[in-house]
Amino acid sequence: KMYAEHALRLMTRLVESRTIFVNHFCVLHWQIPFQDCRQPLLRAYDIGLRTGDVEAALLAINAYMEMTFYRGGSLESLLDDCQIYARQAERFSQNHVLQLIQCCWQMVFNIATPDSQRHLLKGNIIDEDVILDSIAKTKDPITKLKLNRFRIYLAFWYCKYHRVVDIMLSTEAHKFNYEKALPGLVGIGPLYCYCALACIQVFRDTGEPKYKKYGMGFFDKIKMWCKKGNQNFLHMERLIEAELEVLAGQTNAAARNFESALVLAGRSGLVSDQAYVHERCAALAERTDDERYHLEKAIALYTEWGAYGKLDTIPRPRSAYQDSIPFTVSVDSRFDDMQEDTIVFEHRLDSLEGRVVGKVEDDPSTNASVMSVLS
Repeated sequence: KMYAEHALRLMTRLVESRTIFVNHFCVLHWQIPFQDCRQPLLRAYDIGLRTGDVEAALLAINAYMEMTFYRGGSLESLLDDCQIYARQAERFSQNHVLQLIQCCWQMVFNIATPDSQRHLLKGNIIDEDVILDSIAKTKDPITKLKLNRFRIYLAFWYCKYHRVVDIMLSTEAHKFNYEKALPGLVGIGPLYCYCALACIQVFRDTGEPKYKKYGMGFFDKIKMWCKKGNQNFLHMERLIEAELEVLAGQTNAAARNFESALVLAGRSGLVSDQAYVHERCAALAERTDDERYHLEKAIALYTEWGAYGKLDTIPRPRSAYQDSIPFTVSVDSRFDDMQEDTIVFEHRLDSLEGRVVGKVEDDPSTNASVMSVLS
């Protein structure tokens, strides 16, 4: 962090965009919240276009969109952004960045839109099978890692845990090769969290100890990050701990950690992760009074996120969902008991220079109630 901040002080105008991008996408996010990285990345995009460093500009805006996804930002807005910046990357012949944006775009589209093949990274934007065939011919390991990262994200959000583990093993992510090939990448954190949770679920299904061992390997990494000051995965640390305690039959301890995960995710404004914790609580509280409560909370939060493809897979009380209309939910939804500060960015593409015009508004603090998740 010290060297990153020193680089930001020393940078000149010609390398400003690239320096801001590298520092916030590969370094500073390990110490500061994702939310605090997003505005500098918008600035890096603007500066890159002004100084002619188009590659750095588009890498920065791609990083901004990825962080927005990890924070549970509006999928509707992300779909619009992906379309705009994919078009820009194509216009400037930035094919490497274009592929990254297209992977993100297809993932977001599949989560936001109900479809029978939604857990696969394929559709009108890209087809994972075509890209994998191309990778097999070119033998490009870095592109393979980047593609499989998005495949894992998408499979996780549809609770296809066995698919997550299969992709994880095929890329040897459990051997932590992502850290070696793509050091500091912001996507490594969510990847390890999703893999840890998937391994625990597969262990629960199969009883094979190797899956628990893989999950514990990821969990040890996450605990190390949090111990060193990473604020972005504290809620995931508590969630994984809760899942392990459920396996061990420690229901009271698990209930406390589920509750803590909900509080931490809510205070950070992580709508998607908060929804997932409620979904897990509902699954573990099956056929109890808490099940309906957590299902309704999960549905409300997934609706706010815009994850209508995901919503289509959740068992739910009909009355909680029957009146929902895609992409019309107010972003001013209120929770009880949890404080969160939201920064709303309204940005548009200038047709001549392609600049993002940012507007920052402080949303009032909001609250959400936290109830016991296990009897």
